[in-house]
Amino acid sequence: MAQATAAQSGVGIALLPHYIGRTTPGLAPCKLEQAPPPREIMLLTRRQDRKDLPIRAVVDYLIQVFDDERALFEA
Repeated sequence: MAQATAAQSGVGIALLPHYIGRTTPGLAPCKLEQAPPPREIMLLTRRQDRKDLPIRAVVDYLIQVFDDERALFEA
């Protein structure tokens, strides 16, 4: 978010994920000659913590949020 804030205040340009640029007022997309390759988002947990109820609840919530907001992450 620091790069988005800097670009938003006029310091320069920033290479940001499109879902940040689209939701931050004052930013405009720039066409690049070559788009950077897509990246996957990973959620890691330790094996021994996967069945821990509070951790499982957070993991399940994050998975649901990313599924619900999939359109933000697609071009």
